[in-house]
Amino acid sequence: MNTNPGRIDKYELQELLGQGRMAEVWKAFDTQSRRYVAIKFLRANLQMDPDFVTRFQRETPAIAALHHPNIVQYYDFAILQSPEV
Repeated sequence: MNTNPGRIDKYELQELLGQGRMAEVWKAFDTQSRRYVAIKFLRANLQMDPDFVTRFQRETPAIAALHHPNIVQYYDFAILQSPEV
């Protein structure tokens, strides 16, 4: 998996769209499907909380079922391990 700055696997990070206490959302380009996507990254402190990660994983089917013009469509979910420093 490619972890160069600005790129994660098949996604080229383009621009930070928003951030809050729990996550950051980035505009990215999916090089395989050739479309723009939004990627949500959990904050590092929440990535280490197994209860929060479990809750986040449980929410993904509900999010994937949402279909509305003002809601970004859900396509993919992955848990990536941060490289150890």
